[in-house]
Amino acid sequence: MNKLSPILVATLLFKIQANAQILDPQKFIDNKYDYNIEWDKTIEIGGALIHEYWNKTADRFTIVQRRHNEFSIMIFNKILGEPDELEMLDILVTTQGQGEFISYQLCQSNKKMDQEIVALVKMEDKKYYDNIKSAWRANRKTGEFEEISVDSIRCRNEGFGI
Repeated sequence: MNKLSPILVATLLFKIQANAQILDPQKFIDNKYDYNIEWDKTIEIGGALIHEYWNKTADRFTIVQRRHNEFSIMIFNKILGEPDELEMLDILVTTQGQGEFISYQLCQSNKKMDQEIVALVKMEDKKYYDNIKSAWRANRKTGEFEEISVDSIRCRNEGFGI
């Protein structure tokens, strides 16, 4: 049994975006993916909590990043109760080129922090990555990853100066 199977429930509705191509979600649920992505062959890279820290009653969400060969798999979840009770809302599958990586929780729009932004950035030795290849919003209202303009997006380089 793979790590994510507990969050796959019968009522789960979501779409998979793979390089702007919508894939059949039933193939995903049945473990018959395009690109041969199988959860037990993916590596969890990290994750982040998205919520309004000052509002204790607001819904809480997570973004989890997994990797399979050249594919980055971003999973957008809603926390239902305890931290391990999740509803998978959407999945974003993208590829990364040489010197590129996915940044989330550290991005800004118009120099204002925006925890919903997920960006494919080109690594550079400076305080903020501003060479943004693609960007998406993990929209808590719609429960979907939505492609957004890269204009005015930048992401903090956590390793700058180390």
